[in-house]
Amino acid sequence: MNNDSAATEWESKAAEWVRHRDIYDRAFAAVTDAVLARADLRPGHRVLDVGCGAGTLLSRAHELGALPYGVDISAPMVSAARERVPAATVVSGDAQEADLLTETGSAPFDRIVSRFGVMFFSDPAAAFANLRRACVPGARIAFASWHHSAENIFGHGLRRVAATLPAGTLPPAPGIDSPGPLGLATASKIGTSMTPGGWTDIKATPVSVEINYGTEESTGVDERMQIALAGNTGRALREAIVAERGEAGWSEALKTIRADVADSITDGAVRFTDTVWIVSAINPGS
Repeated sequence: MNNDSAATEWESKAAEWVRHRDIYDRAFAAVTDAVLARADLRPGHRVLDVGCGAGTLLSRAHELGALPYGVDISAPMVSAARERVPAATVVSGDAQEADLLTETGSAPFDRIVSRFGVMFFSDPAAAFANLRRACVPGARIAFASWHHSAENIFGHGLRRVAATLPAGTLPPAPGIDSPGPLGLATASKIGTSMTPGGWTDIKATPVSVEINYGTEESTGVDERMQIALAGNTGRALREAIVAERGEAGWSEALKTIRADVADSITDGAVRFTDTVWIVSAINPGS
């Protein structure tokens, strides 16, 4: 079972993700820190970032003295990561089934990390088994996935406008424990995905993190709007509003979206909390 649907989706979203890389990095800074803390990276570690995107974890791993490798199913993401972290070896491929050591040219990995990159596998048990096969005995995996209670991040700023459209107009909400943003949303799904592949000492900790879109120059309203409108729901929302009400109707909708986002300004910035799983496990060896 391959990840063709995930590949198609990310090809369509990659350009926007890369363009907004700095916004994502600031907003998810607490998540990045939590993953790296759980990974316990050391200088000289060979570390593979799964679903490496535009290279955030690769950059941090390099700064910590590790040897960074990345894999992503989206070729535009791979190009962006290579440009950002020239010291990293980054390959385009499906981590669920690729021979990761052959593709990267690496010896077995000491660490595997991921920030929201492992929830899209069509067969997560097969994927985690494949990842373990690429590791040395005693290797650690550490990743972040969205918790089943996460809701702010997916509809923040869009809900009031979305409610004005007929039911079924927009894409359905992400399915809990189904391939997608909430693909590893429960502790049971995490366990049944990792245990068959041989991972042990699985620790899944729900962590409340602040998602902060503000900068020194901005409250973060524009930044959050850019992210919200670049996603599947945001793009479908614009298409539906323009079809029904024209560009003038979309201009009015943008005013409502801006007001909704601004309602989350606290201490001078758009910020809210949401919950993620910070997960780690150990490869006990053969």
